[in-house]
Amino acid sequence: MLLGISTRSAAQTTGPSVGANAMSVDVRQAGTCTTVVVTGRVTVESSPQLRSVLRETIGAAPSAGIVIDFTGSTYLDTSAIATLLEAATLASKLAVPLRLIGLRGDARLVAEATELDHIFLALGYEVQFT
Repeated sequence: MLLGISTRSAAQTTGPSVGANAMSVDVRQAGTCTTVVVTGRVTVESSPQLRSVLRETIGAAPSAGIVIDFTGSTYLDTSAIATLLEAATLASKLAVPLRLIGLRGDARLVAEATELDHIFLALGYEVQFT
C-alpha cells in the first residue's frame, strides 16, 4: 500500500542540470482523504512513475477520494497531461472522487492550453489553478 510512502525520481539529463528534472511523489492519508503531492517537473521521463502511483492510489481510494496537489510542481509536459487524463478516466470508472489543485506557472499554462480543466469538469472533477 502506498500510504505514507515517498517515492522520488530524477530523470537522466546531461550537463549541470541533472537535478533540474527531478520529480517526487508523496502519498498522504488524512482522515478519509488521500492526497498525492507532486513536486518538481513531470516530464516524459518521470510521468510513468506518477502514472503508477496514481493507478495504485485510485484503486485503493477511500470514500472521500483523492486530491492531486501540484503546488510544488514547476512544470508539466504533455505526457503529464496524458497521465492525468488516464487517472481521471480510471477514477470515473471506479466512481472515485478526484480533485486537482495547485497548478501554477508553466504547469498551469500547459493545463490551460490542453483544456485539462474542461475535461476534468466534464468528468465531474475539479481543477483548481493558483
